Order: sequence, then C-alpha cells, then structure tokens
Amino acid sequence: MGKGFSTMFNLYLTPASISYLNQFLLALLNTIYLGRRIIKFRKQKPAQQDLLLLVFFNAITLYSLLIFLEVSFLPTARLYVVYLENSVIALLLVALIQFAYAFPVPDRKQNIERWIAF
Repeated sequence: MGKGFSTMFNLYLTPASISYLNQFLLALLNTIYLGRRIIKFRKQKPAQQDLLLLVFFNAITLYSLLIFLEVSFLPTARLYVVYLENSVIALLLVALIQFAYAFPVPDRKQNIERWIAF
C-alpha cells in the first residue's frame, strides 16, 4: 500500500466539473484584476462601490470553487462543501444588495433602508 493523499479527497474530473473549473478560473481572473486595480490606485482611498464589487467577486470566485469541489468529490466528502455553499451565497447576496445601494453614488436618504436590507 502506497502512501498518498486520503481517498476521501480524490478529485474526479468529469465534463461538468471541468466546466465549473473553467468558471472558477475566469472568476479568479476577474477578482485578481479588480484587486490589482484597487491596489494600483492606492494613493486614493478606494470608493465604497469598488470594495463592495471586490467582495462580490471574491464571493463568486469562492462559490465557483465550492461548486467545482462539490461535483469533483465523492458523495461522502461533498457534504462538507455543501455546508459552506450556503454561507458563501449569503455573503454574495449581501455584497450585491449593498453594492446596488451604493452604485453609482451612495444616497444618504437611503441609509436606513440600506441598513434594514443588510
């Protein structure tokens, strides 16, 4: 018996999982691009919309990774990934709603509504 990685976490690459891997890589590239833009213009304080958009894309990237892992793992290991997906979806929705209130310019009249939505 050879020493190796636990059989619980073997990845099974199917056409569906490769498609999700592609989606994850595209989301990762978008997230890196947005992150570099914020770091590049460090002289100015980043706008609230930029930070919320970055949080949204981070959540999309993490969710894409979790979907890829879900379809690539055996059924026993999938359960751990499924538990994490709900939390990531909640973060994604909060970031999207807050971004909608802040884009293109935050309106002070909507602060109470924004906090209720949060």
